[in-house]
Amino acid sequence: MTRARSIAIWECRKQDWIKTDKVKLILECWFFWGNKRVQDCSNRVKVLEDALQGVVYVNDCMLLTRVIDFDYDIKNPRVEIIVRRKD
Repeated sequence: MTRARSIAIWECRKQDWIKTDKVKLILECWFFWGNKRVQDCSNRVKVLEDALQGVVYVNDCMLLTRVIDFDYDIKNPRVEIIVRRKD
């Protein structure tokens, strides 16, 4: 199990999230890189979507993913996400 998947499971339990099926979801992402090398957000998005599949949602085909921003945080590299139902 990947670290991202383990964190997703823990957060879903903590927030009483019910795994969705056949519901459009918006996935908003903020990336904080650990170094100044050239990084590609779109490559990371698919890995994140796959890690959350089966935990947050049944299938990632119902996702509308948005990369909001990226920045650098050498001391605390991370990805921050918000998942919400599309109105």
